[in-house]
Amino acid sequence: MLRSGFLLLCLLFLSLMLATINACWLEPRTTAAMWALQTMEKKQGLGGEVPGHHQGPDLYRHLREQDPKYSALRQIFFRYHGLSSICNLGCLLSNGLCLAGLALGLRSL
Repeated sequence: MLRSGFLLLCLLFLSLMLATINACWLEPRTTAAMWALQTMEKKQGLGGEVPGHHQGPDLYRHLREQDPKYSALRQIFFRYHGLSSICNLGCLLSNGLCLAGLALGLRSL
């Protein structure tokens, strides 16, 4: 019983650490990169397109090829967004395992 309790505490601690990293470090950087991308796109007249109704050349691809700053900013955004998604998935899994462990331990009550 003591061993499973320690494991549950470790899972909760892992979830807390991942949520803290996501909230304090990843989210502000992801949001800042997103706003910077949106500002650059609006300056080029992009962002008002209707999804799925694409005709003609890909204007976003053209912007990536022409502006190295936009391309680098886009890579930064996707990197932080991916890390944030991994943190969220880790929180979901650790909380799920913790709840499953608690539910399995209810038989002993």
